[in-house]
Amino acid sequence: MALEGILYVPNGPMLIDPSLEGRDQSRAVLRERGKKFSGGLDAVFVVTPHFSTRGGIAVISTGKMRQIFDFQGFPPEFYEVRYEPPGNPVLAKELVSLGRSRGLPMEETEQWGLDHGAWTSLVHLFPGADTPVVPISVMSGGDPAIYQELGRVIAELGDKRKIALVSTGSLIHRLDLFQNPSGKIPEDAVEYLNLVLKSLGNSDWKAVWNIPEKYYRAAAPEGGLAPLMALAGAAGDKFRAEVLYSGKIYNSVSMTTIDFR
Repeated sequence: MALEGILYVPNGPMLIDPSLEGRDQSRAVLRERGKKFSGGLDAVFVVTPHFSTRGGIAVISTGKMRQIFDFQGFPPEFYEVRYEPPGNPVLAKELVSLGRSRGLPMEETEQWGLDHGAWTSLVHLFPGADTPVVPISVMSGGDPAIYQELGRVIAELGDKRKIALVSTGSLIHRLDLFQNPSGKIPEDAVEYLNLVLKSLGNSDWKAVWNIPEKYYRAAAPEGGLAPLMALAGAAGDKFRAEVLYSGKIYNSVSMTTIDFR
């Protein structure tokens, strides 16, 4: 199985904020990684926690992505970014069909679009907006382990198509501490981030899943374990994880960017 790329990247309005320390570095890392994709991709599959569904995994099968500004209360320039790449309905349908054959609860839909959980990163990875995008939901209230099988299915599609898989989110996602006057992310949350990176550095997914609950809860990773589970299924056990960036912002959120090879 050979995908063109497997990435964990941050998302959100923070990638737009001109006053944010670390914004430029985070965006530069995404742009440089995007340049390494050789030739055109048939599609980039994006697991986005801002596309939340119950009872199953939804896959967007429209021919053109509708950009969604699913955030509020920010300055006008945050809403001036335009990013509307094409979709790939054929590959979306193929993914759903293959997933169902493996027992995954999947369905295609046109009732969503490209939310900020996806486009805020993709606009830097693929700035030309000419790479087809297929968003995939994060299922709430279900077993995140099914995303490992989803990752395997996507990797299988990569045997015959030029596909990349991107999961977006934050390993620390404590928005309840947004602009906390104390100016400090809880130590247990930072420990979760450190343990994830250490485990991935050792190419050990099981160690990630077995991190003590108190650290996981303190970090409240965006999308839970599903985004990482999808990457685990796609990357398999023989992988090398390269941390491209791991800054923290707003006293509450990590901007970790990881390239799986």
